[in-house]
Amino acid sequence: MVLSVLPFGSIAFIPVAAGLIFGILAWKADKKLGRSTGLAKFILILGIAGLGLSLYRVAFDKNIVEEDQEIIRNEEESLEDAKKELEDIEIDE
Repeated sequence: MVLSVLPFGSIAFIPVAAGLIFGILAWKADKKLGRSTGLAKFILILGIAGLGLSLYRVAFDKNIVEEDQEIIRNEEESLEDAKKELEDIEIDE
């Protein structure tokens, strides 16, 4: 579930698929042995929720890196100021 929320993209599908597969196997094993299938159902519900969240994040969230014009302008001004300061320094030998 954690990888579904973080910006890893489609990598989150690997643990979700593993969780669903192991949940189905646990559910079938519990059903075959006649035990309670509550924990297996809980694992399947978490897997389905993780799958839904991962699908939503991949389909609708855009990972866009934007250049901030103000930061670029500040960096250029800072560079110009630094150059002026270096030019104004007089070195006596």
